[in-house]
Amino acid sequence: MSARPVRVLVGSAACAMALALAPAPVAQAASSPGWRVVFTHRYQSSTVGSSYVAVTSPSKTVAWTVGGAGGNGNPATGRPVAARWLHGKWEAVSLPRGLSGMLFAVSADSAKDVWAISLADGYLLRWNGIRWAVARRWPTHGLRTALTGVTALSPSNVWVFGGPGAFPGVGTWHFNGHSWQHVTSRPGNGIVMASAVSAKNIWAIGSAKSPQDSLAHFTGQWHSVHATALSGLQFNAISAANSHDVWAAGSPPAHPFRARLVHLSSRGWSRLSVPWQVDLTDLAPDGSGGVWVLAQDSSAQWALHRTVAGRWSRTKIGPIGSLLRIALVPGTTSLWGAGSAQAKPVAKAAVWARGRIG
Repeated sequence: MSARPVRVLVGSAACAMALALAPAPVAQAASSPGWRVVFTHRYQSSTVGSSYVAVTSPSKTVAWTVGGAGGNGNPATGRPVAARWLHGKWEAVSLPRGLSGMLFAVSADSAKDVWAISLADGYLLRWNGIRWAVARRWPTHGLRTALTGVTALSPSNVWVFGGPGAFPGVGTWHFNGHSWQHVTSRPGNGIVMASAVSAKNIWAIGSAKSPQDSLAHFTGQWHSVHATALSGLQFNAISAANSHDVWAAGSPPAHPFRARLVHLSSRGWSRLSVPWQVDLTDLAPDGSGGVWVLAQDSSAQWALHRTVAGRWSRTKIGPIGSLLRIALVPGTTSLWGAGSAQAKPVAKAAVWARGRIG
């Protein structure tokens, strides 16, 4: 098993929690439409750090973010946390008692149907419009069991992924509203995360020979995606805006700072170089045909932007906090972000935003 997928699947979350435990000066959210912190929450006591690590936005009026609190930087300990954007404000929302670990991914097909997975504790949560409840548990047999992605298209069409990485993955599972089906054949059985255009147009990061080394496409069945532009890369993030606008971020396995974007357009797949030596960690459409990409180098974290015309720009994130995942607000050019904000004595879970919200 290569070391790189360990960093992708676990390291980003662990780094967020480690950051949340580090002392830092208090920072105030900016009022400009650029990237800024718009909501923070301290879970448990003032000495327990926390961070949001995933975000989803099914509409202009609803969004969810999830993550973890405590754990001393270990995503398998501590406890899960969540917050919701509704009626123009963010608020922390209670989760079922007795759960441990970090929530690592979240997906919502509507305001009343939201799903979230733990990273290493083998459970799936569901919001039914009133409360969160445990929807399924996978047996761990005393070991950490990875869940790495969730994609919800409707209450009767939900995909859960547990790709290989730092922990053994649970594999790929599909819920039809009544029962769960385990996908055991390639390439569907090695998927880490996915982005859906529709029920029969889903793009995913898969594992053919090693973790996160390929892309897969669901059209009623899972198929491997073959293109010269995709060869030799390990992928960290994927986002499908429509049938002819799919983005994925990656790099050669031994050279994480030689970042590459791959893009599917009506002309097929192309590979794009990034004009900085950075490691790409997440991406989302910008609502205007371009793409936002989160990246980091040896000294800083960045939000990179590529316009539909191919022009690049970048914004330094920090030192007010850390930004881990981003999601476009549907029908706009604004984005939500999940991360943390520096505070004393430890960082707090934070929601970021870019553009006009509300």
